[in-house]
Amino acid sequence: MCEQTLTSAKKNFVTIDDIDHMQNEDQVRPLKLSRWSLMARSNFHMAKFDLALSILEKYEQLAPSETKTQGPSCLSCATISELLRCKDEGNKAFKGGKYREAVEHYTNTLMQSIESKSFTAICLCNRTAARQALGEVIDAIEF
Repeated sequence: MCEQTLTSAKKNFVTIDDIDHMQNEDQVRPLKLSRWSLMARSNFHMAKFDLALSILEKYEQLAPSETKTQGPSCLSCATISELLRCKDEGNKAFKGGKYREAVEHYTNTLMQSIESKSFTAICLCNRTAARQALGEVIDAIEF
């Protein structure tokens, strides 16, 4: 569904070329923000965080300060960066054989957001692998 939404956003919203021909910045800004909001949210839900971050950076530069907290459902560069940081810390701990620490990082990540089902699935699998490495088979299969 997110991929279809992203395709729809690219096809049905005003294109950048169309926007360049518009004279009134007040007309252009809402169109850009609407399109970027939809594209960022779609990429976030598909766990394409690098793309979501690049779009959100544009969004945050253009959006009025009062809409940044309302922006794509409060999705922000800081939120995505923090989720990636926590997951990456878990990955480092796992690779270093620090499985208990990895479980804590993945759990922390999951507590912050489960909005992106793809990202949640990755973190759950990673936490399961860390728990399995600790010999905690029963805990490994819990949500």
